Amino acid sequence: MAADTPRPDAAATGFPTVVCARGDVLVMQDARGFPYTIHNTPYNRLRYIDYAGRRIMYAFDEDNIVQETYTPGIFNCRMSGRIVQISDTAAVTLAIVEQDVGAYVALCKRWLDATIQKEYIETYVRGSRRLAYDADAKKYLVDGGMFRVDENGNAETAVHDKDGSRAGWSFLCIVNTQARKSMDVVDPQLGRITVSEKTQMIVGKLMFLLHPTDDRVFLNQLDKITGAHARRLIRAGQPDSTYDAPRYDDMRGGAAFPAHPDPSPGGETA
Repeated sequence: MAADTPRPDAAATGFPTVVCARGDVLVMQDARGFPYTIHNTPYNRLRYIDYAGRRIMYAFDEDNIVQETYTPGIFNCRMSGRIVQISDTAAVTLAIVEQDVGAYVALCKRWLDATIQKEYIETYVRGSRRLAYDADAKKYLVDGGMFRVDENGNAETAVHDKDGSRAGWSFLCIVNTQARKSMDVVDPQLGRITVSEKTQMIVGKLMFLLHPTDDRVFLNQLDKITGAHARRLIRAGQPDSTYDAPRYDDMRGGAAFPAHPDPSPGGETA
């Protein structure tokens, strides 16, 4: 810790305080005086010894500042005017403890790049209300979960029982013609960014699922319900442009959409 980093007076905070360290545990005392133990990790030592239980706030310099959120171990990290939320508790803690601004900047860039890739995906398919993002599962949902694609580009199709109820998921093979090496692009909203090969693969699969073609390999992998849904989209001429896209913030919350949306402009589903 830097010499000028403020250290709150633990005895006066009313927050849990460290009584002693015993091997791999810290013996704690809560505000009522009751003892308990937590793991003796760098993060816990930093928060409960150096910051006396308060949220961690640390400035490497005026451009690189860390502020812990109200969720312990998750940080809002500022780097040269950009803010990214990082949940790699160990990496942020290590950078602070070692006062390593270089490691901190590299960490922020990695997490910022992941955020930019998501934003690029959302920008690319923003013309569709049929797409949502399930933040808990970390998967993109198409048509309320008829199909889904995870953040590694793996696609799945919903599987249904004979009564039509959802039974689970099955791996879906999609020939992705859009995949290529990483490339630099200039996006009107994001500026100059590097789009990774994985991001392009995800975009390619999402675009195919939003606008399917009469591909026998694809259709033969679907059950009766998802197959009928895909064929309706194909016959309707890919009418996706009739829908408005949710905002990215809504997508991160896993906005819900109907499981069987009407795919045709005129309302015909047969």
